[in-house]
Amino acid sequence: MKFLRTFSKREVLSSFLSAIMMVSLFFFFKQNKLFDSYYCLFGLIIFLPIFLKHRIYFLEHKRRNRLIGRFLHDVITIVFIVIIASLSLKTVGKFYRIGSLSNLFFASFTAVIMAEMAFSIFNQILLRVFKIRVC
Repeated sequence: MKFLRTFSKREVLSSFLSAIMMVSLFFFFKQNKLFDSYYCLFGLIIFLPIFLKHRIYFLEHKRRNRLIGRFLHDVITIVFIVIIASLSLKTVGKFYRIGSLSNLFFASFTAVIMAEMAFSIFNQILLRVFKIRVC
């Protein structure tokens, strides 16, 4: 419950910036074909903002974010992703491709939870093999 005690505008701002980064990377790589593999692209788009968000938390608070705190931080990020993506898709008139807001929410939730699991596995591998803790 330390996350709720230390919850401030820094967590909201890092989630907001992470969501902007995720949505902008998605639209950037959708326009520019830089990678041959969509799996590599999908992993980069999702993993990089989540990693940076947790790293920023670690540097600001000088401690790791535990499971409940990471989950609440991820929920805030998902809400921002849904808001930013829906506004940008409605602005350009492409929202019909998603189908509904619930589809966008489910896709965002799945992507962030997959990135969180990948981040946890990556962190555990670094900890056990190299004795390094990233976040």
